Amino acid sequence: MNVQSILKDVKKEIKPSKNEESQMKAIIDMVTMVTKDIIRPLDLDYTISGSYIRDTWLSDKKEFDLFILFPKEYPRGELQTTGLQIGRKIMEKIGGKYEIAYAEHPYTKGSFKGFSIDIVPCYKLRKIEEMQSAVDRTPFHNEYMKKNITKKLSDEVRILKKFTKSIGVYGSDVKTRGFSGYLCEILILKYKSFLKLLKAVESWKPGIFIDIEKHGNKERIQQITKNHPLIAIDPTDPKRNVAAALSPDNFVLFVKMCEDFMNKPSRDFFFMENKKIQPKSIIQNMKKRGTKFIGLRFPRSDTVDDIIWSQIRRTSRRIDGILKDNEFEIVGSLEYADENYIIIIFEMEIWELPSIRKLKGPPLFNEKHSKQFVMKYRNVGRVFVEDNIYVAEIRRNYKTPEDLFAHFFRKKPPELMEAGIASKIAEGVSRFGVINQKNIEKFVSENYEFRKTFDFYLNKKFA
Repeated sequence: MNVQSILKDVKKEIKPSKNEESQMKAIIDMVTMVTKDIIRPLDLDYTISGSYIRDTWLSDKKEFDLFILFPKEYPRGELQTTGLQIGRKIMEKIGGKYEIAYAEHPYTKGSFKGFSIDIVPCYKLRKIEEMQSAVDRTPFHNEYMKKNITKKLSDEVRILKKFTKSIGVYGSDVKTRGFSGYLCEILILKYKSFLKLLKAVESWKPGIFIDIEKHGNKERIQQITKNHPLIAIDPTDPKRNVAAALSPDNFVLFVKMCEDFMNKPSRDFFFMENKKIQPKSIIQNMKKRGTKFIGLRFPRSDTVDDIIWSQIRRTSRRIDGILKDNEFEIVGSLEYADENYIIIIFEMEIWELPSIRKLKGPPLFNEKHSKQFVMKYRNVGRVFVEDNIYVAEIRRNYKTPEDLFAHFFRKKPPELMEAGIASKIAEGVSRFGVINQKNIEKFVSENYEFRKTFDFYLNKKFA
């Protein structure tokens, strides 16, 4: 099967059917009719946003955003309060469920008949320079893409979205740190097709610069966005890098997967989430490495993904540092979270140390420091001279990471936060648990999402 045939086949599979389009339109029509009735007395406006309006949505995507537009003179606090009241009324009127979610400010996250509906208050602006929060930018994105994405290009965007989703780099949220839908649209506007993008990617280097509206000074913008692997200037906002969330490892992974597809085209690249991952092979790979996997499990607080994932990664880095400070060397780490638990796992290169630790002190002829060294260690261990320097042998506090964790996580949440553990993790510390390799193997066998995370860790390879 050649490349064109593969892409044609994929497009058929991912493009929403007429029936799906009718369902989406019916829900949007119902929501907008109810919205008009609710906001009319308040003299407010609205707009529907998202990939449906731009005709770049995938067949499995049953979601859209409803933006309630407030005059720019409206106080921010009142916008938030009134916006939530409107969101609640809309969802109650159509008979849906809802909850309050948080981004830059609170919004209503609703669900109705299998559809997700985000109801977001923002300001109605004439110019991007009047923007008061990040959500105010979205209507500008909407208008720009509606004008520029043709029917032919919309299918190319779908293919790119499906590709990035399949390889695990779709989404600019803190958990994924990948390609947003808007970034996918910009890339297709730049390169005109998925295939031309892939050919261009072969020559991409970290720091690639894309500015489809030719907004301005490349050197100045690159200075502002230093160390970003991909710089894609927002066509509606010259100061913003749309690819700012993209992590270096996901950038490299995307480039590699593009190259792999071009070298050996296959529809499998678009449906990797359907790949069967056998627990047995993961467990065998773990054992072959000759290392030891040790984990920590914390109860998850009721916190939105972007906040909790930021805290998970910060906590993981801090624990990594604590382990290294105590001479436990690490090969790597991985993080996982579901609605109930947070799991952080470390692959240990060194996981057991002798009871005795040898400390090198000052030279024998440095009288002042030698005396201080001897006074400090003579009552806690053996002090002697070796090759003209003082040496002390002292007992280690922790022979294993498990010993270290058991002691460190006895601390109260305020002490843990002071020690660098993120607040939402520290809150649940009284119910934390250490996970050994057998526990990890059990999770691999029983939990498919955890299995996928572990499989990616074991098999990631960028060269």
